[in-house]
Amino acid sequence: MILILSKPGDRDTDLVIEWLNFFKTPVLRINDEELMQGITSFSHDSNFIENS
Repeated sequence: MILILSKPGDRDTDLVIEWLNFFKTPVLRINDEELMQGITSFSHDSNFIENS
């Protein structure tokens, strides 16, 4: 899983995500404004191991 932090409407990020989707790479995009305003939140468990 790839986490991308970006700004809303960032076309370069859109292109990177399109490329990752083409290769079926799991990706999560979080926009900085939504994160700072509390609209979006996330947590990470550093003990979690994903089987590939």
